[in-house]
Amino acid sequence: MMAARATVFIAQSTMFPEALGILEGETRVIWGLPKDRRTSSSDPAAAAADLVAIRESLLQVLPDIDGIFGHFPYDAELIGAGSRLRVIMTPSSGAEHIDIAAATARGIAVVNAAGANYVPVAEHIFGLALSLLRLIAIADREAHRDRRHSTYAQFVEQRGLPLVLSGKTLGVIGFGFVGREVARIGGQGFRMKVVAIDPYFDPVEAGRQGVMLVPDLAQLLSESDVVCVCCPLTAETRNLIGSRELKLMKPTAILVNGSRGGTVVTDDLVAALTSGTIAGAGLDVTDPEPLPPGHDLLALDNVVLTPHLAGASARTLIEQSIQSARDGMMVLQGKRPFHLVNPEVWPRLRART
Repeated sequence: MMAARATVFIAQSTMFPEALGILEGETRVIWGLPKDRRTSSSDPAAAAADLVAIRESLLQVLPDIDGIFGHFPYDAELIGAGSRLRVIMTPSSGAEHIDIAAATARGIAVVNAAGANYVPVAEHIFGLALSLLRLIAIADREAHRDRRHSTYAQFVEQRGLPLVLSGKTLGVIGFGFVGREVARIGGQGFRMKVVAIDPYFDPVEAGRQGVMLVPDLAQLLSESDVVCVCCPLTAETRNLIGSRELKLMKPTAILVNGSRGGTVVTDDLVAALTSGTIAGAGLDVTDPEPLPPGHDLLALDNVVLTPHLAGASARTLIEQSIQSARDGMMVLQGKRPFHLVNPEVWPRLRART
């Protein structure tokens, strides 16, 4: 058990009651914003002002804080000021907004919500793929723009015939929670051949799941009709897909990114889509994000865009917060959490507890 009642700082504007209750049951909770400002806002200026206010509040109390909860930019300066800090809890699958190296150097655990939203992400990936291959998005755009419904003959004459997933080869980059669910849906649901690349996954176990792990990215790209990016954004995966990689893909292939925008070089993707190097792209994430008005991707018919909502659903957003709060409490109680981003920190942190 915790030797004394720990203090947890809430570094975001709102929080689901189910997760807040987990923290309030065992810790003293401090909010970074006053009660009248704890509301969600879609206004970028308001959201930016909230981040500034939260950071100012956090820096004032950070020496007395044991844990921080929130999807917030944790840089080295902030992490270094937390002399008592033991855990950062982020209710997201990614952790690129946290300086992991700085946290590890200070003996601070980082826990996330890995795996909590893999089902909606995988479903969304196929939604993007189907929108492209079945020409759903372009048909819908034309109908709403022109306020008239094309006939089958008119549409096919202008746009060609839709394609199917069945019988195609699905290439999965990253065989984690999302990648495995994408592979399951593709193989079992659409009868696709599935190949994947992941240096950390056992190829024997992948084979048991009906997936062939390939040794290098070039092979996956050249064989696949649908390439899905499902890996986290790390130093190794940043700019993973650029001009060279796109040229390895079939001209009839599509790229679907349900990972992070930084895994794909945006300018190279625009060039590949414009020149016909690849047939299309379904993007839930982009770099930059959101795209600025007038960006080249916004003018391309062979692109389907959604605003980073693949992992969102009413239930999964709650589950992500619950998972990270529970794991954070485990750290404060001296127990190894289930979803530890920096496992190398645990021996040092355990000695502090």
